[in-house]
Amino acid sequence: MKGSFDFDRYSVVRISRQGGLAAIKALSRPRLLRLSDGDEALRQRLGEMLERCAQESSEDAGRSDQRYFRIELRGASERADDETVLDVPEERAPEVLLRWWRGEEP
Repeated sequence: MKGSFDFDRYSVVRISRQGGLAAIKALSRPRLLRLSDGDEALRQRLGEMLERCAQESSEDAGRSDQRYFRIELRGASERADDETVLDVPEERAPEVLLRWWRGEEP
């Protein structure tokens, strides 16, 4: 997905690390961000991070033993069409994504 993100459509952003030789759940360390908990400044910083990640996202992420970050934007409903997924190869992940995933942001 390229372009701006409509935060009125989404209620949750989930960031996790995927892939590698062994699927070790502890290494995934999912980070869940509820958009209703954040102010406009948080949404702006999150939007900037997502724009950078959209530029680096790839459908080929996770092939073989490659690690990648999965960013899931979920709507309030459970419908599949109410979700956007970005897969960003670990070696191309912007530093700001790493900070969000580690919990250093917001």
